[in-house]
Amino acid sequence: MLCGKNRTEGNAMNIKKNLPKLFFLLPIALFVLIFLRLDSTSPKSFAIFAMDTYADFKIWGGKESIQKTKDLLSDFDKRFSMYSDGELSMLNKSSGNFKASDELFNIIDISLKFSKQYGNSVDISSGALTRLWGVSSENPRVPSESEILKALKTIGYEKISLNEETKEISLQSGTEIDLGSVAKGYACDKLKEIYEDSNVSCAIASLGSSSLLYGKKPDGSEFSVEIKNPDGGAALGVIKTGETFLSTSGGYERFFEVNGKKYCHIFDVSTGYPAESGLTSVTVLCDSGIKSDFLSTLIFIEGKDGLKKHLSAKDYSIVAVTDDKKIYVSPGINFELYPENGYTLGKTK
Repeated sequence: MLCGKNRTEGNAMNIKKNLPKLFFLLPIALFVLIFLRLDSTSPKSFAIFAMDTYADFKIWGGKESIQKTKDLLSDFDKRFSMYSDGELSMLNKSSGNFKASDELFNIIDISLKFSKQYGNSVDISSGALTRLWGVSSENPRVPSESEILKALKTIGYEKISLNEETKEISLQSGTEIDLGSVAKGYACDKLKEIYEDSNVSCAIASLGSSSLLYGKKPDGSEFSVEIKNPDGGAALGVIKTGETFLSTSGGYERFFEVNGKKYCHIFDVSTGYPAESGLTSVTVLCDSGIKSDFLSTLIFIEGKDGLKKHLSAKDYSIVAVTDDKKIYVSPGINFELYPENGYTLGKTK
């Protein structure tokens, strides 16, 4: 009994002695818990220049995904550029069969299938025309009619041959591939794969004209995407949406001007000239990055006369802005118009 009593008293004395330490450790434990909770709801934000644009990111969780994101865009920046010494440039200079990487083969294969499915207003074989005008270069110019006609003869997706088994690609003489209408969207598809494999809970990846809105925001709210004003003023409105891919095409950011006339970087391959379609901006939302990229360009080129079929599409949704200050919105989109900019919602006949 005496031993038991001494043990109890000893424990009580130890507790009293350690009370100051316990009270000291308690705030530290609470701080760690609060820090961990804040860390789980605060994104890692960063920006890089890649694929000819400034790309902005906010990523919740999946710490290793940050470096994977940077590595992917660095690789695609060189691989898919017409103007670098990367793989696409090597293909454009090649003769005969060119052994392609899986990434290059896949993006070309998907693009050709889209041209056959949705229409050839977007044709990735238009590289010679892109290079001729040089809108994105330091010395853009308006080519002569003869130069344009010569470039047009090199365009046509049938001039690109793919071998599924060997992953070889061959181009007809003079044909060059330009992936500007699909590369950023394809990159967004690959970013989603990274985030799925890296336990990312939410991510906002903006590659300029193409974006990925991934997962669910920590506060449970929807993503908000403002539609830019082609005139350069305040935004035209806002889209509220869950997880999606979206791409925007327009001629208001990348163009050059000669004698008061603007020439944008999006070409109508039926004329060889920059597109003039009555549309100033087209945004497409769907479940595929490369499809949103391809379709936003295609719809922009086809123009406002072709909007009706796209507004009723089942596999994608659009917001299209016209040069007469009308905004056309697919029925399934949650869009709020900012009326102070002088734009109104349009209705198709």
